Parts: sequence; C-alpha cells; structure tokens
Amino acid sequence: MEYKEEKALLDARSSKMSFYRALACALVIGALVYNFSNGQSMYSMVALVVSVIIFAILVYKHIKIKREVDRISCKIIISERYVARLNGEWTSFKKDGAKFADDENPYTSDLDIFGRKSLFQFINETNTFLGEQHLKKMLAPSEINVDEILKRQEAIKELSELNAFCENIKCEGLLSGGASKDPEKLIEFLESDNRIFKNSKLKYILSVTSVVTAFLPILFFMNPSQTKFTILLGLVLMNCALYLFNLPKILSVLNEINHFKNSINNFRAMLILIEKENFSSELNNELKKNLESEKLASEHIKKLERISDAIDLRYNSLLFIFLNVLLLWDIHCIFALEDLRDEGGNNIKKWLETIGSFEALISLAVLPEMNKDWNFPSFSGNKLEIHAKDVGHPLINKDVRVYNNFSLKNIAIISGSNMAGKTTFLRTLGINLTLAYAGAPVCASSFKTPILDIYTSMRIKDDLNENISTFYAELIRIKKIINNSNSRKPMIFLIDEIFRGTNSYDRVFGSEKVLLQLQKPWIIGAISTHDLEVCRLEESDDKFTNYHFSEQYINNEIEFDYTIKDGVSTTRNARHLMKMVGIET
Repeated sequence: MEYKEEKALLDARSSKMSFYRALACALVIGALVYNFSNGQSMYSMVALVVSVIIFAILVYKHIKIKREVDRISCKIIISERYVARLNGEWTSFKKDGAKFADDENPYTSDLDIFGRKSLFQFINETNTFLGEQHLKKMLAPSEINVDEILKRQEAIKELSELNAFCENIKCEGLLSGGASKDPEKLIEFLESDNRIFKNSKLKYILSVTSVVTAFLPILFFMNPSQTKFTILLGLVLMNCALYLFNLPKILSVLNEINHFKNSINNFRAMLILIEKENFSSELNNELKKNLESEKLASEHIKKLERISDAIDLRYNSLLFIFLNVLLLWDIHCIFALEDLRDEGGNNIKKWLETIGSFEALISLAVLPEMNKDWNFPSFSGNKLEIHAKDVGHPLINKDVRVYNNFSLKNIAIISGSNMAGKTTFLRTLGINLTLAYAGAPVCASSFKTPILDIYTSMRIKDDLNENISTFYAELIRIKKIINNSNSRKPMIFLIDEIFRGTNSYDRVFGSEKVLLQLQKPWIIGAISTHDLEVCRLEESDDKFTNYHFSEQYINNEIEFDYTIKDGVSTTRNARHLMKMVGIET
C-alpha cells in the first residue's frame, strides 16, 4: 500500500507538471508571436529567453518525475509478486523457464523444475538473458561441488537480508527494455581483436578529413570558388565510397549496440549497485571483484552508453546523410567502440555474467526471505543416507502443505491407494534435493544429504512420431537409470508406478528385476507401487524397506492425511472413488 500511495502522489505531480509544461509552451509561443508581429525589443527577447528556460526546466523535472513513477511501478510489481507467492497465485508469472525444459534431463521434467507451475516460475526474479541462464544452471547443474554449494548458501543468506539492494537490482532489470536479449554478438565484438581498418594512422587521417569536410561547406557559401567545390565534392565522394565499402561490417556492429540501447543505462545502474554494496560472504565479494580493474566496470559502461547515444543519431533519416556523408559518423562510432575495447571494455562478458549471477542468487534468496521456517541443508559426505525432518513440497501452498519425517538409507518401496500422496512425496524428495544442490534452503526443519546424481521416472510420455508407446518410453527411461547405476557414482532414483503400462504379472516381475539390479552399495532410491507383491522384497533382503500412505472413510467420504508410515498398505479405494464419481461397481 505504501508504494501505491507514493505512486498516486507522483501521478498527481506528473499531471500538474504536464499542465505547467503546456502553460510554459504557450508562453514561448506567445513570446515568439509577439516578437514576430511587434518587432524585437530587449524586454520581449528577455521574455522569450526566460519562457524557453522555464519550459526546459519543467520538461527536465517532468522527465525526472516520470522516471520516479516508472521506478515505483516496478517496486509495486515486485511487491505484488511477493504476495502472489504467499497466496499461491504465482502460476500466472510469465517467465516460467519453459524453454529450458528438457525431456532428456534425468530429473527436471519429472520434478517440475522448468515450465508452467515449476520451481523456476516460482522463484525467478531474473530480467537479463544471462541471469536466466545462471538460474537454469543452478537448478540443473552439470556438476555438483559441496564447497561451491556452501559458498552459495552464505551468499543467498546474505542477499535475503539485503532487501533494498535486491529490490533495486530487480527494479533496474524491470526498467530495462531489452535486457532479456542474448548479448552474444555484442560480447563477440567487444572481445574481438578485429578492426575495420587495420592501419591505426587512418583513424587520425579520417578525423582530419571529417573536420575539413564539415567546414568546407561553410567556407564555400561564405566565399564560393571552383577549387573549394571540387575539394568538397572529392571528399564527399571519398567518404561515400569508404562508407559503402565497409557498410556490412559497420551495420552488424552498430545495429547490435542499438538493440541494447535501452538496457545499457540499466546495466550501468546495476553495476553501480553491486560496486557500492558492502558484502560479507565470500561468493558475493568474489563476484564484486569481477567489476574491479584500473577503472570500475560502471565507468566503462558509461562510456558505452555515450557511444550508444551517438549511434542512435544515425536512425534519424535527416541526420543520417549529413552525419555520414560529411563526418563519417558511423565509422567514428566504430573507432570509439574499438578504443573502449582497448581500454578494458573487452571484459563486458565478465561484467554481464556478474549481473546474471547476482540475479540468479537473488532469485534463490526469495526463498529464505519468504520462508523463515525453511532451513539450509547440511551434507553428509560419503554416508549414503538422507535424513529429513518436517519435509514438505515447496510448491504447495503453506496452508495445505503436509510435512513428513523421513530417512532414506536403502531402497524404499512405497505402497498406497490412489491419490494418497505417493507421487507427491517422491517429488518432495527430488525437488528439495534440487534446492539443496542449488545452495538454497529446503522446505524442511532439517535436511541432511550426500551429493547424489538424481534420476527419475515419473511423468512418462509416448511419442507418436517415433512410434514409441508409453510402456516403451518408460523402458528407455529405466534403462538410463540402470546404465547410470553402473558408473558407480552415488545416486538416488525416484520411480513412480513402475511399468504401469503393462499387465500385472509382467509389472511385478519387471519391478522386482529392476529393483534387484539397482540394489547396489552406491545407490539409494524410492519407488511407488500398487502391487503389494513387490513389497515382499523386504522379507528376503534388508536393503529394501516398506512404507505406505493410507486414507480413512468418514461419513462415506475419503480423507487423506498424506503422512508416510512404516510397512505395507492395507487399504484400497478404487471402488469407492468410482462410486463417488457415479460409476456403478
């Protein structure tokens, strides 16, 4: 409410300023008309100059107020997103990371890491292209290192308490129009050693000829002569030939810079915020050091901003001909960019990566900021056990979320009726492991885990184009899990309703064979099943443990407690569910 009230006041000031601007403009027009119709006098000229100055001041102040309105509007958006997360309305957020969805990844599609109603959609506060990329890598890392995770934990803890810093970084990102564009070509140019003109002296020669070409028309009109006209014509033709010959290379660079024109100022503002902030965590300070050299990164970006403003003049069709025919404007802009590159501007990738890293960390810092009861996990080294206390699914709203205590030391076989909570529990384990390895807090009062490769088989899809049935698709998925198990790397598998696409006899037979193949010293896992025959494995092998979910029938209604319990399920509810929806049994 505070931001909305502030915006209302600013909107009122903006409306008043618009009225004053219109009044000042009328004064300027009136002064011009008076001077034109009644002849100039000292008083009328003073009145004209004063009215122009007043108009200019009002325009400047109005622009400043509009910027404040834009900034406060961004803060309102940030606040509303925070509330939406608390209320469970975050599934409407537009940036859901669907482009990162990968069915070949061993777990992300099954655990709702990317896409609609995903973890990425829930936490994402990135606005730059590289910010999204960094957050994606944190949620689906190619390698997991405990030391890096612990450093990230400290960085996220610190950022969760730096509310003003995080809000301002988000604000600048939202204010930027093109920050989400891929800066690859911009980086490629500024990191390259290629020059349009290899001869360094040519830059100074062209600077001199540009000055001469600019002044010759003035000299010609003051004192026309055939010699001056010939020299001017020759220089203009030379400029045109030089420009047209290099036009493809010039356009490829200047157009790319112009794509980021509306973002460069915001990039600089974000860099200044990072440069000025005093961090205590090791990782945040390491990232900040990326911006330090002989000049601060923000100073280089300020120069890039000025060059971008100069480049923007070329998009005025009237100015374009004058600037390039007489002054070779575009070529001098290229020279300025090359000078910037030589002065340290070739570090731009590192600077933009730093912004992206902070955006990703700030996204993860949303979790401890919102959930004071969540905790950062600890890591158990080589001990192949997961111990979770009060663990819940982070994407389920707090009001209806159910928490469980659970320890996984071998292979858990989880039985239970339909809708009792088996699949959600498997996803609860997987998504909390994903958060743990990202360096974020988990939805638990305590959580201890080793570093494990995560492999899942839950949301199986057929592929008509490849003539692959659901059952065959699941076989391929299970085969990948078995293949990875042979690498002897610590691993966890989470399999939901294995071989549901075949008959009960083959399903039980296949389930037992797969579980026995996965019963290895470096593997833990959990599988859900409706086939109680699979639960017999516990009787012959202590590497298997039975758990179950159950329900109660009260007043002819089913009630689920979604609490995991020891042992084998003893309840069935398929007939009751059929009866509830009106199917006779």
